[in-house]
Amino acid sequence: MNNRQKKIFREIVEGRKSDAVSWNLVVAIIKAMNGVVSNAGNRTRVELNGTRAILQKPMTLEKVDSGTLNAIRRLIIESGVANNEI
Repeated sequence: MNNRQKKIFREIVEGRKSDAVSWNLVVAIIKAMNGVVSNAGNRTRVELNGTRAILQKPMTLEKVDSGTLNAIRRLIIESGVANNEI
């Protein structure tokens, strides 16, 4: 994971990231944590450390809304990745 991805990851986990984040950056962060991402239409299935979630892909693929960021935060915390040193 590069420095920018680490910074965004920490902000998401700590709940400090409220402005929009690029969808492609979110996918890159999940893949950098050895997550599995598969697309099914406008929904994206994500598995991280055995924890699964289905995320709504934004229509423009540019910015993720706060609801999706909350779902990503919940996935990271439930998978136990947030406790590991990134």
